[in-house]
Amino acid sequence: MNQITLQPATPRARQSEALSDCVIKELRCYDEHLCDVRGLAAGTRSYRGRIVGRFLQETFAACPIDIARLHPEDVRRFIADQLDVGRSSSYASQLTTALRSYFRYRTTCGDQVGALTAVITNPVHWLSLIHI
Repeated sequence: MNQITLQPATPRARQSEALSDCVIKELRCYDEHLCDVRGLAAGTRSYRGRIVGRFLQETFAACPIDIARLHPEDVRRFIADQLDVGRSSSYASQLTTALRSYFRYRTTCGDQVGALTAVITNPVHWLSLIHI
């Protein structure tokens, strides 16, 4: 996982960018949790890791990851940006599943994430609002 890169997630992104060391370390711990505690398959872990990696890189970049610094608006903004790229209900569902999963993991680390998970609503409602 030393050379993890992200493909551009938004039209604004012009080239892939390497993940910061703190994001790589966080993703390794998250992946171990998904494998050892949740028993998820490698493909599922990889997909969730890509989404969470994008979120962490966009939110923290080169800073240490400090979940206490996150605000619900950070989560809303990330979801909105991601849905600008992929508006399918399948992608929206995978996006929300990955974020909820990551915040559940952070709960096991002792973080208070209730306000963050509260803004992750059913994606079916988002897509119906987009098409109105």
